[in-house]
Amino acid sequence: MARIASEQDIQTGFDKLSATTSGTDTYTAAISPAISAYSTKQRFYVTFTNANTGAATLNLNSLGAKAIKKNVSVALSAGDILAGQIVCLAYDGTNFQIINSTQTAIPTVATGEKVLSVTNAGVQKTYDPVDQVVSSAALTSADFSSGTAAVTGLTGQYSFDTNYRYDCIGTNAWRRSALNGNLIDLYLTAIDDSAGDKTSADLNTAYPAAIIGQCVWGVNNRYEKWTSSLWKKTPSTTA
Repeated sequence: MARIASEQDIQTGFDKLSATTSGTDTYTAAISPAISAYSTKQRFYVTFTNANTGAATLNLNSLGAKAIKKNVSVALSAGDILAGQIVCLAYDGTNFQIINSTQTAIPTVATGEKVLSVTNAGVQKTYDPVDQVVSSAALTSADFSSGTAAVTGLTGQYSFDTNYRYDCIGTNAWRRSALNGNLIDLYLTAIDDSAGDKTSADLNTAYPAAIIGQCVWGVNNRYEKWTSSLWKKTPSTTA
């Protein structure tokens, strides 16, 4: 047979009346009926006057401040609690867990495309949105002789200048592709190797911006860039 909950049940059981907090991040409130101690699995319906700006604690009836967590054990991020929001909290013996957590909408982008990050800790609201199309200044002067260039960037960003399109293929790693097939010369300026064959080190010094596949004629050999640091040579003969 069902029975009416006594005040003792209310104090030690699951159901609590609501309270309104004061403060920001370090919240305090008085629950009614008053409780004399925290008990595991107690539930509280709390109205938060102010939004949180980061990790937060709640002290009910001066029984001690306890951390407020989302997703069981994750510290709050700014805006997880909104001003005026009623939040259901359950005490787990150590912290207050948010029970009725809902995802907050990602803010809209005012102008231009943006690159966003997704985490495994719930909705990410502390991201720093960055432009998807970025300035080409640093890319235009970067060394792509190895096939990629190390320039600050995030995967998915891209840029253009008059000659190339640049794509960020990994954090701070960029590739470029010619906008016109005639922009990259297959053969670079000839080199004089009449006094002896050139080594890969010699060629890398002479052609620091050479890319894989570009070639150089010498008196004795034809040199082709094979990897980012190695060149192959083929003896040359006159027709």
